[in-house]
Amino acid sequence: MSEQKTPKIIEALEIKNSSNISRVAYTDTNDLVVRFKNGGEYLYKEVPKEAFYLMAKSESAGKYLAAHIKNEYKFEKLDEKKIAEMNTVKVLETLLKSDQIDESIKEGENEVQSIN
Repeated sequence: MSEQKTPKIIEALEIKNSSNISRVAYTDTNDLVVRFKNGGEYLYKEVPKEAFYLMAKSESAGKYLAAHIKNEYKFEKLDEKKIAEMNTVKVLETLLKSDQIDESIKEGENEVQSIN
């Protein structure tokens, strides 16, 4: 039986468009990590990378999460040990800038289906 790989954060965005979410991150295993302002962190499994950018760019990250991610993907609440393991690689901290997000979405259009 093989040991399951611990996801590593490869990109993170500070969220300015939410009263509840402070950061979203994407992992090398195609998972979305959502950090809430109350300190909780959740990992949503196998989420398309485009959804990561669309959530950050949306009018409300919390509403996007509720409408497009929360009930569509398996998730788990992360404990402090798991969070520490995931953050052992250098995290690309990126400020939320629409032009950067738009460019990243354009680059990934051939790899990821659009989310309606």
